[in-house]
Amino acid sequence: MKLALWQRYATATVGLIFASCQVAPMVHLVNRSGYDAHVNVMGKETPLPGGREIQLEYPYSANGGMSIRHGDCVLSYAPPALPPPPIDFMRYAFLRPHMNAQLKQDWTIVVLKPLEDAISAPPLSEQPAGFPLVPKRSGICG
Repeated sequence: MKLALWQRYATATVGLIFASCQVAPMVHLVNRSGYDAHVNVMGKETPLPGGREIQLEYPYSANGGMSIRHGDCVLSYAPPALPPPPIDFMRYAFLRPHMNAQLKQDWTIVVLKPLEDAISAPPLSEQPAGFPLVPKRSGICG
């Protein structure tokens, strides 16, 4: 009896810990712009060649959002102040949410539903509130 009560207490405690921590989703960003670029999130710059995918943590506005550099052009993105897209745009792996996104030719970023192919197919879904992300341009942008 004591062990069963202890197990319930431990399970409830672990559940509360997971419920109280909001884990930032991992974003699978595919570059469909047709150009090579570099993505900067929280001071870390990562190359993103055209047609390729990188994974990054969702760049909340409070963390400075993110920027993409293409040559001398810097594109700044400020994700919505709201939480990331609704649950139907997420999939889960090892208790962490993941989402697919595309960098389009006009440099906007769209989110995709889990079954949409981020590499080859155009996005089919309606965009949730706050998306697509539209960049603020600085530098020499063509």
